[in-house]
Amino acid sequence: MGNERIPQPTPTWSLRRESDNKRYALWDALADFCNSKMDDAVQFCLHQVGSMIDSSQGFWAGIVRFGHEDSAEDPCKGWRNGAWAAMGHTTHTTSPKWMHDAARKFNSSGSHDLTASRRVLEQCGQFRTFALSKHMVNLDAYRQSEIYDYYNRQQGVVDRLWIMSPVNSESESCFCFDRLEGQSEFDERDINVCAEALRGIKWFHRQLLMCHGLGVAEETLTPAERGMVRELLTGASEKEIAVRLHITSASAHQYIVRVYRKFGVRKRSEFLSLWLKGRV
Repeated sequence: MGNERIPQPTPTWSLRRESDNKRYALWDALADFCNSKMDDAVQFCLHQVGSMIDSSQGFWAGIVRFGHEDSAEDPCKGWRNGAWAAMGHTTHTTSPKWMHDAARKFNSSGSHDLTASRRVLEQCGQFRTFALSKHMVNLDAYRQSEIYDYYNRQQGVVDRLWIMSPVNSESESCFCFDRLEGQSEFDERDINVCAEALRGIKWFHRQLLMCHGLGVAEETLTPAERGMVRELLTGASEKEIAVRLHITSASAHQYIVRVYRKFGVRKRSEFLSLWLKGRV
């Protein structure tokens, strides 16, 4: 008994090196995704960062500001979700439809507390992180609200972590991760791990927004136009794209012209240069 070794805690420097290695591996892997595979890239990023902080539920949102509203009637000051991707298989609580229906429910009833949303949108234009449990809001009061009950308690979400990465003055890339019932709340290490993993890849946040027609395009893209963006980024000709999408060459050309118009370019070379600039 006296010869048994007492387990020693892992040295801080060892944990730091492990965290650094995971972050660098994530950045290297994301750089290997071609621009036409951004849907796969965001899923990879969600899963990898989620695994670093023991979170199996999360989502990415591209948010844009439509106008500069200062009206008290719009507590989000013109900011709206423009794109959405849930981690893995779309879950009930992170599906675009559920979030849209939930927002409509509270907006129409007038009985909502957007304290958390307003807090997330404060200091827009700066990289920032928030955890619901870490002095983000008056949590005791917020837990009494109907919106907390609907979005969190009923869905088994015990804590949520936001990582906000500005791309320009009108658009931001938002990653969110949840801890569910049976798990502990996020701690400072979790927040720091996410911040370090997602802060140094502004080019990636920009690519995600651009592939949804956000941040650069003058108007948001329709689902069909988003599909056309992915095809254009592969380098395929108009005829090849038409065959892949099972549409006529004339229809393919019309979609391409609309995409170019929304991005403010006239031809393929100008369109592709937008993505190349994002890597600089």
